[in-house]
Amino acid sequence: MLAFWGFVVLHNITGKGPFDNLLQHLSDPWHNTITIKQINRKKQDRKNREQSLAVKCTCPVGHVICLKT
Repeated sequence: MLAFWGFVVLHNITGKGPFDNLLQHLSDPWHNTITIKQINRKKQDRKNREQSLAVKCTCPVGHVICLKT
């Protein structure tokens, strides 16, 4: 049951099945781990959130204004 839970969590993080994740991990075990995937996912989520909050408007003069809401 614990292994199945690991498959479910890893699928939610990577979006891939257990065999794809295993093959990717075996190809480079030091850089393809669940911990590194989670860290990269959090960084990407933070970057996407920052980009979605930035609203760019241009005034008639041509200045670019970034607003954070």
